[in-house]
Amino acid sequence: MTTSKNDGMTHTEEHVLVINNGHLRQILDATGLHHASEPEMPEGFVPCKTTEVIVDILEDAYFMPRAEAELDFECKQIIPYISFIHSFALFNYYRSPKSGEDRLVGKRSVGVGGHINPIDAKDHKYPAIQNALINGIHREMAEEVSGISDEEMESLRFIGLINTETVEVGKVHLGLSFMVKLAAPTLVPVEDALHNHGFHSLEALRGLGSRDELEPWSLILAEALWMGQIPSINADQSLETLNPSS
Repeated sequence: MTTSKNDGMTHTEEHVLVINNGHLRQILDATGLHHASEPEMPEGFVPCKTTEVIVDILEDAYFMPRAEAELDFECKQIIPYISFIHSFALFNYYRSPKSGEDRLVGKRSVGVGGHINPIDAKDHKYPAIQNALINGIHREMAEEVSGISDEEMESLRFIGLINTETVEVGKVHLGLSFMVKLAAPTLVPVEDALHNHGFHSLEALRGLGSRDELEPWSLILAEALWMGQIPSINADQSLETLNPSS
């Protein structure tokens, strides 16, 4: 998970998209992704075959000051987490001190992304909050990586949720996991905070995880891929399905 850049906005001034934990549990119960008998949030990777859960989450999402959200354990900051795969190898990088999230510095990551801000809701193709998510995803990718073709961009699909309550940073963030399938390993970082990048097999990434070199969300996703928990890619996972008129 990463932080957003926000055009020089300070941490205190930044507003981020969040959802109340009680509402989130109700949504997960209603969609069958969580059982009401379980008091805690689901732990790990939650596979999703459609964007239905995103639509429901965004209906209850709202913006609040990030400084408050970091201390509010009754809500989750919504983070799109985009991964790139080529021939069963995932793009990954070392998170330098410039990454903006001190709790993850020194770890390797298989995802790019960040907070969704009000500025992302800048046009009216979709409802404002849905538009903020879509624009935020494209903004974060443009800020952090290059070398993605238009055809590869069209392959972007929502594959599930990532959640962990076992580390402090995870307690206040919810990952919306997206995957882009690359035709060639041509992805390169734009952001200075992404060091020692490359493509690693799932087996190699699991080895890094066993040595505590992967950030928590990356380890969760790598394990899910290794265990075959990722749903088959289909059109119902496309961002276009978030548009009610489509």
